[in-house]
Amino acid sequence: QKLLQVIFLINKIDLLPQGVQMERIKLWSRRMSRHMKNVQLQDVCLISSQTGEGFHKLEERMSHFMDAREPKWIYVLGRVNSGKSTFVNKFLHHIGFKNGGHVNHRTKVGGVTRSPIPGTTLNFVSFPLPKQFRLIDTPGIPSKTQITALLKRDEDLFDVLPQKRIQPLTHAMKEGGSMLLGAMARFDLVHGDWCYATVHMSHRVTVHIIKTVKAKDFMERKACTFLYPPHHPEDFDAMPPLVRHRVEVFGSHNRSWDDIVISGLGWVSLTGVGTKVFDVWVPKGVKVFRRPAIMPYEVMSKGVKPFHFRARARSQKVHKKKRKMVDEMRDKEKRNILRAELAQAEEDRLNAPSEEGPLVNEAEVAEEFDVFEVDDE
Repeated sequence: QKLLQVIFLINKIDLLPQGVQMERIKLWSRRMSRHMKNVQLQDVCLISSQTGEGFHKLEERMSHFMDAREPKWIYVLGRVNSGKSTFVNKFLHHIGFKNGGHVNHRTKVGGVTRSPIPGTTLNFVSFPLPKQFRLIDTPGIPSKTQITALLKRDEDLFDVLPQKRIQPLTHAMKEGGSMLLGAMARFDLVHGDWCYATVHMSHRVTVHIIKTVKAKDFMERKACTFLYPPHHPEDFDAMPPLVRHRVEVFGSHNRSWDDIVISGLGWVSLTGVGTKVFDVWVPKGVKVFRRPAIMPYEVMSKGVKPFHFRARARSQKVHKKKRKMVDEMRDKEKRNILRAELAQAEEDRLNAPSEEGPLVNEAEVAEEFDVFEVDDE
């Protein structure tokens, strides 16, 4: 609908790596927004709903579209987990809205409910503003092509969605090698002597380098214990089978030209001279696509780290969390077994025949009392 005025908000810029050039991110976002042919303008604004960064520029930008003589309804639209409700709370606080109750932005108490769990906002939430303007928070647009749609537990969603700055991690890969991302995805370098793969995703997702011939069996054996998320074996078994997506990228020796994106998980930037061919294995239904690199010089600024199996998401804190989860699963399993045994014992007691026979002999009762019929007439 080209008659509607649209501003593209690039949220969660506080999660971008330290030292990233915001002007480069803004230019990249504006170029991507030009592919959307159903809007009139490609107006892009970088914001952070967590810290409030960029809200002054957004307010200045919105002033060009708003006239007090023509009140408008402002709709906040976006995918699930894009931070719409957090943005609404922060924006109302920024403009001095007083009718939303007490909101503690540090502890995230009060205001519109927000959560990493998709679908938290169920209905349209309207806020009246001065001059008959109105701000409306909308439910998130669900996406079955994101990997978060396959995760059912809160702890898995918290681990996949970044909660602090992304820490890019670059490892060298050789032809015939694979990179395992948790127990959810796998990158196989099919063609190309070598490359540098820079992973941009949550620091709670494990990264492991292994030979391709061993990758499938290793993931099946180590899922949920050494490779995670998911953390529970039944969740791993319930995920759809992995399907292959062949992606061809081009790189140079000092920068990456292409990113390979796994929807809902993150992206991997590839650096290396020449053409590289990758087989990306993800659960069936999850979208994989290639795009121009958003941060092409991370390999030069951050460097390449030698692989070590404890480099990512395997700290003492994570081990304590895993032990706690195992204990909870064991306790839950014991409770289920005890309940099943009690239910079976009760069923056996009710269905068991009596060994002593009936307490009253029906023949003796019939002899002692005369049996007669009552005629209604």
